Amino acid sequence: MVKPHIVSIGFLTHGVTGFMYDYLLYPFTIGIFGAFAGGTIMTIASLIINYALVLLYRKTKEDWFGFEALRLKRAEEGGESKLLRFFLRFGYYPAFVGLSVYDPFLAFVYIQGRENPSHTFTIQDWKVFIVSNLICGLIWTSLVSGALYTLRLAFF
Repeated sequence: MVKPHIVSIGFLTHGVTGFMYDYLLYPFTIGIFGAFAGGTIMTIASLIINYALVLLYRKTKEDWFGFEALRLKRAEEGGESKLLRFFLRFGYYPAFVGLSVYDPFLAFVYIQGRENPSHTFTIQDWKVFIVSNLICGLIWTSLVSGALYTLRLAFF
């Protein structure tokens, strides 16, 4: 059963920390170290942070984002939810890439969820986790370094 206050707290906490990471720490690191070194540092940091979040998500018994409820609803109805149908109308892989760009942790939780409630990752878990984090790292590094380059040209 979905607890609205847990879902609200989950999205709020994740949104605030994600904003600070994406829009404050990421540009600062790329501005200091450059696109390649800064992007590598932030992608590795993202892998570590997201891995810890996945382990915490799996260890707790709460559905932080309502994704498990979406899966149950889909199973009860015998088909996909409207949200899933929206994403999948572009195909599975574009939907996965879109979720990965938005947030690799959410992409992993939505795709894999608590299918393996143990603290160990399966081969499939690692594949989904690493690919989603690499997609996000490459896209964010490109966007942030491009924005910083444009700002430098415009103001300095």
